[in-house]
Amino acid sequence: MIVYHGTSTKFLKQIRAKGLKNPYVTKILKDAADYAYAAVDKDLSGKPIVLMIELTKFGNLRYDGPAMNEPLSSAYDRKRNLWWNKAAREHPEWVNKKHGTVSIPAREWKYSWGGVGSAIYEGILGADAIRMILPAGEIKKHFAYE
Repeated sequence: MIVYHGTSTKFLKQIRAKGLKNPYVTKILKDAADYAYAAVDKDLSGKPIVLMIELTKFGNLRYDGPAMNEPLSSAYDRKRNLWWNKAAREHPEWVNKKHGTVSIPAREWKYSWGGVGSAIYEGILGADAIRMILPAGEIKKHFAYE
């Protein structure tokens, strides 16, 4: 499965030498480009890039709670809510009826993958899994940005 990770060129040498530690990965190229720009804005250095990564094992993927709980666009809200409802139907033991919440365990990454298109890779994701390095600016040209 191909996934994407947005980052900065500032970290590329370290990534090539040591891999990525606990990276967030997404199936949505545009989202990875947005994360790449956020990485550059946060550190105020480097250029935004997206790593195209080939995952062959999925045992290290984890539920992306921060993304599922983040306020997003209404399109994401609808899809995210569908996946929360799916989790509640499939696993009623995860539902806190008093608070109206669903607590999804970390190993159940398919719910954040379906809801917001992302997951966390727990552990070291080796640099040998990187198939391509894409400039985020080129990706953004293909999407409607303001």
